[in-house]
Amino acid sequence: MTRSFLVIILNFYLFTSTGQHNETRLSSNDHKCKDNWQYITLKDTIKGQVLFHAKGPTPCGVLATASVTIIKRTSDTIRVLELCDTRKDFEKLKFVKVAPGKKPPFSVVFPIDNKHFDCLVSKTCYGTVDIYNNKK
Repeated sequence: MTRSFLVIILNFYLFTSTGQHNETRLSSNDHKCKDNWQYITLKDTIKGQVLFHAKGPTPCGVLATASVTIIKRTSDTIRVLELCDTRKDFEKLKFVKVAPGKKPPFSVVFPIDNKHFDCLVSKTCYGTVDIYNNKK
């Protein structure tokens, strides 16, 4: 009985300590430019070329996660966050299309894309990214 109680307490301590450590790492200086991001809502599907892509850190579950894709369009460059995306992997310079998505009312954990893009690209939206095939 006492042994079970100690195991439960130890697991609780490890779980809460690990979670706090990861949250601190993700929200420290790694995202110093995140406050300057301008969230936009896409009205239509857009097309562009991938400059950078990083899969979501973990599958969605207790935490909501998203992948990060930096896309160059003819007029600008945008960051697309795709919720619960841990499987898609886009190569640099591939053409993609982005279907509109909505910014969720809860916090989302996403990989640190690149300090260069974190501060260089401010336009950010939620959406679904897929390979663009212009063959009909």
